[in-house]
Amino acid sequence: MKRRSAKPTLLLLCLLSVALLMQGCVKKNADGNIPNQPSTQTVNDYFPMKENVHYSYEGVGNEFAGYDVWIDYLEGNKIQQRVDNGGTVTTKIFELNNGVLTKVFSQEETYYRENLLEIAPTDPEVLLMEPIKTGTRWTLADGRIRSIVSTNVRVSVPMGSYDAIQVITEDPQNASNNSYDYYVKDIGLVKTVFSMAEMEITSSLKEITEGVFQTQTVQFYYPDIDTESY
Repeated sequence: MKRRSAKPTLLLLCLLSVALLMQGCVKKNADGNIPNQPSTQTVNDYFPMKENVHYSYEGVGNEFAGYDVWIDYLEGNKIQQRVDNGGTVTTKIFELNNGVLTKVFSQEETYYRENLLEIAPTDPEVLLMEPIKTGTRWTLADGRIRSIVSTNVRVSVPMGSYDAIQVITEDPQNASNNSYDYYVKDIGLVKTVFSMAEMEITSSLKEITEGVFQTQTVQFYYPDIDTESY
């Protein structure tokens, strides 16, 4: 009986060893990204659009830093939020298009519920954009600069501790006036920090409740034909 040569087996083992060695030698950035490697993450991963969800945020540093968010309307790539911080109720509309998340509308003192998804954009502001990797940077209409500074930073909020992407907004006119937003995959915005000189205001996610919608008590008045009173 002829003995089989061990050369093919030895060659396969050598190739596997070289592959593992090369993988171990790949340099990564501090946030865990491999330089020049395309990101497979999307904005939608970090800003999921869901109906009938209630988000509750705890605030520190300001009486209006805490707030509640309800989803009023969701159609296609647009979502309308109702944000109540105890001082006012604000309607905000966000649009996700071609890997760019933009706040296209914001209006305070909106105590009524109306579908405004088709309203013309007013002062659109890009909140997040692809590629989701360190160094992605864009300039806002007012001159502020927003950028992704990390895709793997640990952040703790009342709801839990998560790995998040960190987005910083810098004001070239005032170096001490910056804000930081933290987004978590499949959850969304979990924390916002406003840093102004010696003051810091934070809003941190406390709870998410799905399958709910905001309920309100509305009073209706109509003429009384018999007494002609209201």
